[in-house]
Amino acid sequence: MEKEEEEELLRNNNIEVGRLHLVQDIQTRWNSTYYILEKLIEQQTILYLLATKFDAVTSLTPTQWYSLEKLLRLLQPFD
Repeated sequence: MEKEEEEELLRNNNIEVGRLHLVQDIQTRWNSTYYILEKLIEQQTILYLLATKFDAVTSLTPTQWYSLEKLLRLLQPFD
């Protein structure tokens, strides 16, 4: 995907470019995994858009997204 196409895709879907950064997992901190899952859910829309634009990219199923959201709610008090 060309940079112009990426920017247009983001703009058309009201997605802030600054919010599209990766979170790295740190083995000695369990909550880094929590933050990765949290960021994944935040970026659900852009991931869905990319999956529909490119055949090689697959998205999670609605059941999988729901399970992740429930898991985050369960872990949130420990953060």
